Amino acid sequence: MNVYKKIDWFYWAKRKSVSIMDAALLGCNINPKDRPHKLSDEVGNFYDLIDDNRDDCDYFSRNYKNAHPNIILSELASWCQSIDYPIPDELKALAKPKIKESVAININDKLIKKPLTELERRTYENIIVALLDCINGKLPQTARHQSFSSEAQMIESIEKHFKGYQGLTETTLKRKFSESRRKLQEEQ
Repeated sequence: MNVYKKIDWFYWAKRKSVSIMDAALLGCNINPKDRPHKLSDEVGNFYDLIDDNRDDCDYFSRNYKNAHPNIILSELASWCQSIDYPIPDELKALAKPKIKESVAININDKLIKKPLTELERRTYENIIVALLDCINGKLPQTARHQSFSSEAQMIESIEKHFKGYQGLTETTLKRKFSESRRKLQEEQ
């Protein structure tokens, strides 16, 4: 039996962003205004899942610069659907397409953002793979860069040095590196 008050989805949909805890509660169909004193494992696990993946720049925009990040519910809904995580239908209805990658260009001294073309995206991915292979010593007559004993150590170093930058988290770097390698191998 649900002892919680009905969720006012209209109210929550109009919020610009919500705390990760409120997002986890809503995702478990619990009204954040009735936050229980002891959280269920379901809420705790969903909270951890959101927190671990909030730097996934394909779905979440970076709308925080402090230790208390907020989540945009439409982005959360899109991300949940992408990983087949069960959420209430009211939250699913807020889903929007994933964030488009864009590139900034300078036209007449005005900085303008435009979506990346598929050719531009592939070019960047190929550059990533080429640089990784160079750093890892996988090119002929090239030694592994002495600063990193492994790619995992390099990713850890990048994440630590560029903490807070969109797309430079361990999760995103690992995914982008492997996607880029796979696509380059498909081209060959």
